[in-house]
Amino acid sequence: MSLKIEQGEETKRQILKVARKLFGKNGYNNTSIEDIYSSLNLTRGALYHHFSGKKEIFYEMCRVYNHELVQELENWDWREFRKRWSETLDLTEDKNFVQIWIKDLASVLNAKEMSQLDEESIEKSITVLLEGAIRNGSIRKIPTKEASQMILGMLNQALLVLSELEGDSLLRSKKNFIKVMNLFLDSLES
Repeated sequence: MSLKIEQGEETKRQILKVARKLFGKNGYNNTSIEDIYSSLNLTRGALYHHFSGKKEIFYEMCRVYNHELVQELENWDWREFRKRWSETLDLTEDKNFVQIWIKDLASVLNAKEMSQLDEESIEKSITVLLEGAIRNGSIRKIPTKEASQMILGMLNQALLVLSELEGDSLLRSKKNFIKVMNLFLDSLES
């Protein structure tokens, strides 16, 4: 890869890194294109060389963020998933995650764009995990795509609800979400 291409890719990564920080701290609506490029000492033209606008930056940032979230999941087998899936619920403790994924995502991206983000990373990884669990006999034969969508839907709903709670209500609901998800996962096992 040429030096110019490498520098361009690095600039793009830096734009996404700064955008993630700003979107997480200030929210999508309170972050301007100017905030992003001025934080990097870039010109408006340099930013627009890489992205057509704020929404494209947001989408790409979400795509990269999703990829980061699933990297560890891709190495799990069914037993590891059963042991660790509930760690996902701890994301509600990350204020940047809550701002981007819970508060802003549905108002910035349309349903098709959100589905596309899920399909190409998280849903795909869960589907692969379920297919492996079927092959090794950990779970019975099920429609893996739909099962992964169910699991992802339950996780997303739990994150949405938990992000609004505090104290004892948070702890009680988190415990109950874990119980319900584990009952669902138990039902898949052979």
